[in-house]
Amino acid sequence: MAALYSTFKDKINNMRIKSLFIIVVLLGMFSSMRSQCNASQTASLVISTVYSVAATSDPAVIKVCNTGIAYDTVSGLNRVWYLESGARLYLKNNPTTLVYMKSGSMLINKGGASAIMAYTEPSVTITNLGFPSVTNNTCTTVSFPASPVCSTTGLDNSADVLSTVSLFPIPLKDYLIIENPERLFLKVQLYNSLGVLISLNHLQQEKANVDVLGLAPGIYYISIENKEKQVTRKIVITN
Repeated sequence: MAALYSTFKDKINNMRIKSLFIIVVLLGMFSSMRSQCNASQTASLVISTVYSVAATSDPAVIKVCNTGIAYDTVSGLNRVWYLESGARLYLKNNPTTLVYMKSGSMLINKGGASAIMAYTEPSVTITNLGFPSVTNNTCTTVSFPASPVCSTTGLDNSADVLSTVSLFPIPLKDYLIIENPERLFLKVQLYNSLGVLISLNHLQQEKANVDVLGLAPGIYYISIENKEKQVTRKIVITN
């Protein structure tokens, strides 16, 4: 009986040690995240189109403009994100991440992260598609970096080499028509609202149709790219 009691006691002690270790790790992780709660940080990268963040070659503090769609889906740095109104961020398999969100921005958590904490203004969208879920960051004062600034011209700048490319009809039902009067070589990618690639086409003709038959009604995003520029435009598919 004494031996049995001793074995039971050893197991209890081992469980306590493991629990203490887990608590220390979590405290250290959240302490690190709290150290990122700094209103004076400077964004080293500004995203205004569609951009996939590299694991370590891209900076740790990033701002996404109202026209920007960012993907951080590879394990890399502990990052800090600033999302302007209208910005979208997709996260997957990241380490510790802190996200500041302005009203009207969107965060899609696809799972696999160590931890994601968000400071949010009212009327933001957070979608949890995986574990762990996004938790609230307790920063009380957040000042978005004024520099570098987001472009005020948006995606349809008339000086853009892709400004001659037209999409219609919007909204659409069966086919998206792409007019390309200069016969530019275009890479055209269609994404749904969760950032999943639906179709990929390479076009150079003056007029082309992209089949959207069978797609559910809703908002989609089309990325148009050539060797010089890339733009993203929103389209709406109806019944």
